[in-house]
Amino acid sequence: MTFGSGGYFKPEEKVTRAQYASFLYRALNMDPNFEPAPIPNDPTPANKVETIIQENPGLFEENIEVADYVEKSPLMMRMLTEGLTVVKNTNLKFYDQIDASLYLKNPNYKPIKSQMPYGCNRREKLNSFR
Repeated sequence: MTFGSGGYFKPEEKVTRAQYASFLYRALNMDPNFEPAPIPNDPTPANKVETIIQENPGLFEENIEVADYVEKSPLMMRMLTEGLTVVKNTNLKFYDQIDASLYLKNPNYKPIKSQMPYGCNRREKLNSFR
């Protein structure tokens, strides 16, 4: 029987001598009638991103696209879930797509055309402010 560290297994961390000795002792002295507890089902649905979007409708554009690899990337899932906490406290909303980046916008933002001319290059913008 193993317990992990604080209830979590950390496969990338080194095992101490005491942890290994404890594991080995329990393995060698295991009760032959021992029945392991069933592994609980993962409460998170298979399509985690879709569930996150459905549970937070005000934070995502209706037609947002999700890249296929996002669910398989622990880093992207962490960015998305931890980002929700921050975005909930703002006027921002996720838009466009969820891929290697997360895109946010303020749905109430309306640029003033006289200050930010469209269709011009950077030099033209700088000259227009002089």
